[in-house]
Amino acid sequence: MFKLILRSTYKTYHGKLGYFFLLLLMTGSVAHILLLKTIWPVNVYDPIVGFDLSVFPHPVTPSGSHLLGTDPLGRDVLSMFLAGSEPLIKLSIVSFITGLISSLIVGTFIPFLFKRFDLLLREFSSGLVLISPPIVLLILGTGDFLEKLSPEVVGLIYGLLGGLGVCYLVISTRVKELINSEFLNASRVIGASELQIALKHILPLIIPYSVALMLSVTTSGIVAYGFASFFGQVGWTPNWGMMIYDAITYGSYLNINSSMAKTIFDPLKDLQGGQQRATTWYRNAVSLIADRTSQTRLMREGRINGQPSAGRMNFFVYDPKYKKTLPFYDTFPLVLPLEPIKGGFMGLNFHYLPYPLRFRL
Repeated sequence: MFKLILRSTYKTYHGKLGYFFLLLLMTGSVAHILLLKTIWPVNVYDPIVGFDLSVFPHPVTPSGSHLLGTDPLGRDVLSMFLAGSEPLIKLSIVSFITGLISSLIVGTFIPFLFKRFDLLLREFSSGLVLISPPIVLLILGTGDFLEKLSPEVVGLIYGLLGGLGVCYLVISTRVKELINSEFLNASRVIGASELQIALKHILPLIIPYSVALMLSVTTSGIVAYGFASFFGQVGWTPNWGMMIYDAITYGSYLNINSSMAKTIFDPLKDLQGGQQRATTWYRNAVSLIADRTSQTRLMREGRINGQPSAGRMNFFVYDPKYKKTLPFYDTFPLVLPLEPIKGGFMGLNFHYLPYPLRFRL
């Protein structure tokens, strides 16, 4: 059976092309794992929280250290691209196997052995054909089911929708055409049971149909997964849809802020006069162009509080009680308070987060 499935996929140019792209995805996934363990520093090339401090501003164009450049959040595009191949491999394999097994088993035995139940199942399959799988993913992703939508789960859902939908309709129609064939009648005459006929004669004939249909469904599943991930309706995994979303969202945001930064530092560049200056010079120059303020003024304007403010960013001086025993601490933390606790509050210090996660929050 397995050899028959391989022959059915490989003998067409569609199948050969599918195997070629699957091999490319697997090669990219393995290469990404090896590069992170050998050549690439994880803090720079991690597909989610990596950030290259040696180049600024981001994004940057392709270079020797970043072959495809970086995205607006400072992450290596090639690393993100290779990391996005792993969930596609899982989705493709699970979707193809699930749809193939369900369509072959149900499509072969129901029309041939349970003809009355076939009428009901055909109506159900017709309804599945009308359901758009991307819309199903978006609906499931709006609730608590979001974190469970891993590539394997998405592949399982897509495989069942495809295998019990259009695949079943096509395969069951082909089975009905074969029921009264002469070679099947000859098998009955020599004493073959209906189950033996289904396994030995009908199943091998409909495998090519099921394989061809599921290859098409699996391709649609990859596109649907990227579509759903673009809208944040699948679990948190590196994928190509998220790459596109981040490039569009944070690219426009950082372009606005980069223009603001140019306006802020223009006076400093004028004072610099195109020459390299010492650190003390820059400190004095910033004090000349900075807005004059004081603690009293900030309190009067409501920009400084005597206690942490929930729902707002809080910047303060931190003097820990047991600082002599701490390995390190942040003297000037930038904290978002989450909830009050006895003797203080629990919060999220942005200075301990990688740069891409700071931008996201």
